[in-house]
Amino acid sequence: MPKIIDIDNQAVTIETDEGEIKQVTSTGLGFVPQIGDEVQVVDGGSRVFVLKTEPMYDGGDFSNNAAKPEVQGEAVSKLTYCLLAYILGGFGVHKFYAGKVGGGILYLLFCWTFIPLFLSRIDLIIALCRHDDGEGNITI
Repeated sequence: MPKIIDIDNQAVTIETDEGEIKQVTSTGLGFVPQIGDEVQVVDGGSRVFVLKTEPMYDGGDFSNNAAKPEVQGEAVSKLTYCLLAYILGGFGVHKFYAGKVGGGILYLLFCWTFIPLFLSRIDLIIALCRHDDGEGNITI
């Protein structure tokens, strides 16, 4: 696969698989070139087209954690979380249920001000707007 080996002011140097060196202008590439990018070079007669190629799936497994997307928060039942936020949200019970102990303690400390009650309604609306994972769980 041809690779970008050098980038000058307006020129990009590409080495092909056969060891041939081609130089093209960087103005019409359509992507920001980086040294080491794999590209596809198409000779269109009077003009050379350079397309950036994306790495393909090589058949390897995704058992290592680096390949898995990071999921933020805790997966909880959407129905349970919404009911707790609606009924006992002023005391932060829904926060404790979602594993957010610090938030739950803050809700408990300030429950006498009714501010957590209003915040729990916002949490409820946000939870209702989230899409579940097909099993009724959402990530909080």
